[in-house]
Amino acid sequence: MKKFLIFIFLLVFFISNFALENFFTLNENDSSIKFYPVYEKGFLNVFSHKIQFGKDCTYFDYVKYGNQNNLYPFERFSIDMVIKNKHVVTFLYQPLTLKTQAYLFDTLVVDSVIFPKGSDMDFLYSFDFYRISYMYNIFTFNRSRIFFGLSFQLRNAFISFSDGENILTNSNIGPVPIFKLKTESEIGSKFYIENEFDGFYASGKYITGSKNDFVGAIFDLSSRFVYNLNSFSNLFLNLRYLGGGAEGTSKDETSRYDGYVKNWLHTFSLSFGIKLK
Repeated sequence: MKKFLIFIFLLVFFISNFALENFFTLNENDSSIKFYPVYEKGFLNVFSHKIQFGKDCTYFDYVKYGNQNNLYPFERFSIDMVIKNKHVVTFLYQPLTLKTQAYLFDTLVVDSVIFPKGSDMDFLYSFDFYRISYMYNIFTFNRSRIFFGLSFQLRNAFISFSDGENILTNSNIGPVPIFKLKTESEIGSKFYIENEFDGFYASGKYITGSKNDFVGAIFDLSSRFVYNLNSFSNLFLNLRYLGGGAEGTSKDETSRYDGYVKNWLHTFSLSFGIKLK
């Protein structure tokens, strides 16, 4: 495995530093519209995750009792479209799947379904999302820039609890509006730092898309340390907090029990990536 990873690293370095730079150009210097594909890969740590389906059911701690205490693979795909060096449109796909197994030391009740003490459980928490963002360069000073804009995120969630005899699933697709802020600061000729914030908090009835009182939030904060490798690519190290959740009642004809949900997730990720330019 180590030899394979070393080989991949050397291959990527060679391609980005020599072959692609000499034989392929992604963007022309004088083009008014430029595209920048970005890929990052690393690990994710869940430092807090609790969930509850049903007002009088268990508020379950995934980390403490569901074995969400390992490091999980993390990756992110995006492409930036920059228009006249002022407007930025970003298309992002973020997969997020946490699959664990655990022994129940106490009875677990989910949406009125009872999983008895002593059960061997399979837990699946999948929360992939797609996001499109628009930002505008609102401020430039020396070698620093500030961008502000909006994002629209579409979640694709699937959650399941199973003990081999009983299974409970919950799936949801829903839109989320988000505010976006980004700063860029150059440090010398080869390095720069990017700080990015995507976030939204809402409380109430209709603003959250529910007929009942509901609280919803999402926060995606990152710091990216970038090295300008050559005219074709940048390499970077990324630190990210990704978290949020929801609490309230949203009952309809498909609800199994009372429609109450409480779900709060907090994660940290470290990743390495490459940006083509």
